[in-house]
Amino acid sequence: MSNNSEINSNHSNLLIAQKRYQQKNAYDIVTRQHVLEEIIFNLKSENISVTPKIVLEKMKEKG
Repeated sequence: MSNNSEINSNHSNLLIAQKRYQQKNAYDIVTRQHVLEEIIFNLKSENISVTPKIVLEKMKEKG
């Protein structure tokens, strides 16, 4: 029976790890979205044309 408990525990730990990974991915996506919005807003405020190349350069600067 202890083998079944071990399997259930491992499965539970895997589900918890998977959920945390998904939450981190969602947080990273939201963070990148905010950074992207800020970059585009700043470019427009400075009357700089918003092109993929310029946005990518600005994102690289932000790290």
